[in-house]
Amino acid sequence: MPNQDTKTTLVGHQPMHQVQPESPQDRKSSSGGLDINVASEEQLAEIDMIGKKLAHALVEQRSQRGGFRSWEELQSIPGLDAMKIAELQRAARLGQAAS
Repeated sequence: MPNQDTKTTLVGHQPMHQVQPESPQDRKSSSGGLDINVASEEQLAEIDMIGKKLAHALVEQRSQRGGFRSWEELQSIPGLDAMKIAELQRAARLGQAAS
């Protein structure tokens, strides 16, 4: 039985390298340090598939609502479809909305 600490697995005669688990540092960067509820238009516009127009709409809706409490609330923004929301979820996080 292979040791769980083993970094490779034999497939035939060739070792196959396993994907290393993410470190806490990797998770932080992949989940995004950018908070949708406080990010500027410029920061939001830099996210893939968002751009200036959607970034502006996000900031407008955020200020009208006092922030977003769930990812589902972003669906009400025209032009922000499920694929773009998924990209936002990969690139950023949803921090606490203003009370």
